[in-house]
Amino acid sequence: YLALNNVNLGYTIPQEFLQKIDIQSVNLWLSADNLFNMTARDGFLPNTRESGNSGRRFYAPMTTITLGVRVKF
Repeated sequence: YLALNNVNLGYTIPQEFLQKIDIQSVNLWLSADNLFNMTARDGFLPNTRESGNSGRRFYAPMTTITLGVRVKF
């Protein structure tokens, strides 16, 4: 199977755009977890039990996307 579990991207806006508005820095970021699982069998997640019972320690993780902005004055 192929899984994309974690992605982190960030961008800092260049200083020349920020000098006119008296801001030191602006950082934008995106973090994403559990974006996709690709398997040969539709609906089957290899990280769970084959019986279909997920039990306490096995679960289908939710996709989480977080966006953020950090501004320094």
